[in-house]
Amino acid sequence: MAPLGLALMATGMALGTNLLLYALARLAGVPFQVAPPGRPPEEVGLAAVALFTALPMALGFALYVPFRRRSPRALPIFVGLALAVFFLMLFPPLAAASDPRTELSLIALHVPPVAFYLWGLVRMEEAL
Repeated sequence: MAPLGLALMATGMALGTNLLLYALARLAGVPFQVAPPGRPPEEVGLAAVALFTALPMALGFALYVPFRRRSPRALPIFVGLALAVFFLMLFPPLAAASDPRTELSLIALHVPPVAFYLWGLVRMEEAL
């Protein structure tokens, strides 16, 4: 499969998984009210979940393909970057959410994009 197809497939699977996780958490009564430091409280909605799932993945894949053409070490570099971003992004939900269920749900929403991004990278590497 072509890199674009793999990027779209991985992003679509992550997006679908995150929207399902969000819907299940909402059905379970998880409040998605967050108050980032220095900002008023706000609700994390479905649109934000979709945007913050798809946009970073699209950017990551868009940067990977040209970088891969220039460097045979692109895969380990991008895997390392993805994991670093994943671990760094675990902290904002802990600082912004006051309910442990919200914290856990927001952290859980970080897992599918990283997992499917890594899956997509490996598949792209096999295809290239």
